[in-house]
Amino acid sequence: MTTWSKIDHPALYAVIANFDQDHWYVAHNANGKAKIYIDLASALTQLKRAKEKYDCPVKLVEYKFDAEVITE
Repeated sequence: MTTWSKIDHPALYAVIANFDQDHWYVAHNANGKAKIYIDLASALTQLKRAKEKYDCPVKLVEYKFDAEVITE
């Protein structure tokens, strides 16, 4: 089990784009892969790039949680 220590309110950030005008999808990063960011600064940088790249609405979403459980 992994817990997020030293972070009061841990969060993940995703840049999402409305590619088909009906559903929102995680936007691809510079390497062409969907990516979730663990820091806001990286997510904001990617948001700026995505707004320049895609001709559709783009936004940043934040997911907060108390702890993460990883199973193998």
